[in-house]
Amino acid sequence: MRFPPALSCLLFLQGTLAWESTFNATENRRPLNVTGLNLDAYKYTGSYYNGTLTYKLDLKDRNYDADHMDGPICGDFINKTITVEHDALVGVLKKSPSARGKNPVEVEMWGWDKGFDFVPTGTKNYSEFQQFHVYTGATGLEDDVTKYALNVSLVRDFSYDLYGKHAIDYDNLMPTELNFNFTDQCKGDSVVPLRDIDYYLFAGGLITPTPQDLDFYSRWADDIPQPTIEVYFSETDCRITIRGLFSVRAKDTELVGEITISFEGAADKLRSDQLLLGLEIPEWNNTLGFSVDSVLEGDDDSGSARWLSGWSTLLTSLSVGMLLVWV
Repeated sequence: MRFPPALSCLLFLQGTLAWESTFNATENRRPLNVTGLNLDAYKYTGSYYNGTLTYKLDLKDRNYDADHMDGPICGDFINKTITVEHDALVGVLKKSPSARGKNPVEVEMWGWDKGFDFVPTGTKNYSEFQQFHVYTGATGLEDDVTKYALNVSLVRDFSYDLYGKHAIDYDNLMPTELNFNFTDQCKGDSVVPLRDIDYYLFAGGLITPTPQDLDFYSRWADDIPQPTIEVYFSETDCRITIRGLFSVRAKDTELVGEITISFEGAADKLRSDQLLLGLEIPEWNNTLGFSVDSVLEGDDDSGSARWLSGWSTLLTSLSVGMLLVWV
């Protein structure tokens, strides 16, 4: 049986176009959306965890009057603690071979108001004051953006500790942003009229020891430390703690104090790649979105092994195509 040359060429190419045409060995992006979810978070190789994000805000007396931001909202909580919870997704992500960031891996976290089914559609059905997003640094080909400089240590076979401090020597890097809807916490059981909602929607961020923050916030904080992040992750679970000082503002109220942001979650094994055993720097098999023979055991900074695998698929397809032509 002889196939026309054009069809033979298609047969020869069909084994490679499924993944190689979308794969760039210099990136850590998965070549295909294999999660079944329209969420941008899952596009990178790494480990993913579902869990709960808890914010504990210990409010302090500002001891100053700035821009008349001394409104009464949440005033009863000065020297007390406000707690907020979000559903959350965390990705501990493989670094692209050509990425210019300094971290061995990157961590990214998304939080959203509890009760919203955010993950399946990726559609925001809540306000910007009911969300949280933080990342330690750029995972791809972007500029050298390192928000938290991470140190990594192997705890045991599949477990790692990460620790880092928030960068302060940046030009255009924004501090970690915070957004809160305090209608439940500070209004109690009473319903907030729609006309008053802006009084309870707070936006701000972590305070860093930059000259401008030191000059302004030293009026209530004797010492402004660098915010810190601690991460533990394994093939089964993940824990994260971010600590620092914060400032958030609503329509006529500023709240300041100490904040602890904690995440606890379990591995989403269906959407995670295989974490390799006992390496000093975490590494993953590229198991999701890749053809079976492109899975790599071990280090792959150059991407050459994957390209060799692609050539293997290519040569196999070529052999089949040639055989069909001559049959």
